[in-house]
Amino acid sequence: MLLHDHMKILFNRLIDSKPLLWLVLAIPAIPFLNNLVASDVYSSEALYRTGVISTQLLVLTLVITPITQLLKKNGIGRGVNRWLLQRRRNFGVASFAYAMLHVLIYVIENNDWQIIWREAISIEYGSGWLALIVMLPLAMTSNNFSMRLLGKRWKKVQQFAYLLAATTFLHWISFGFFVNPGLQWLAILLACKVVQLLLNVLPKKNLVKGSSS
Repeated sequence: MLLHDHMKILFNRLIDSKPLLWLVLAIPAIPFLNNLVASDVYSSEALYRTGVISTQLLVLTLVITPITQLLKKNGIGRGVNRWLLQRRRNFGVASFAYAMLHVLIYVIENNDWQIIWREAISIEYGSGWLALIVMLPLAMTSNNFSMRLLGKRWKKVQQFAYLLAATTFLHWISFGFFVNPGLQWLAILLACKVVQLLLNVLPKKNLVKGSSS
């Protein structure tokens, strides 16, 4: 076997390696975890970055369907589609992990449940806690066992991801800090969902026209 073939096989194995994917997804968390161990927990940047990474991974999880549908419609990206669809749940769970790290930094820094409770009834913080509550069942059911156990109900549970997106962006934008990046990621999500809607609706319209002609 040629060296080129060996390299190609090695490359494909690396691309398909889920442990490697988890390692890549975990790399941005290293400095934040190091701060927790060193008891140097809080910085506005750490709190902001963990929230942003969690949101970015959530958006990635939600746009995989329209992206793969668009690629499939144009007859391209078969391998990319398979890779994305097989790892969608990984991105969702990683989003949850960064959200938990985000909350952990916030709780440890405040270290006062009375303050945390008072802040929780505000729009800014309350939407964040609501997002976490919505995220819990999504993360807990992102596995093959839950899919088999819930059957057709599994997809209904996963549809709460849209409520999660709404509460997540409300949490981000309501603080009034770095609003433009938040709006940009929201625009990306909405644009991809509009594309998905069009891809789902247009074939049905064409089918109706074809049957009536």
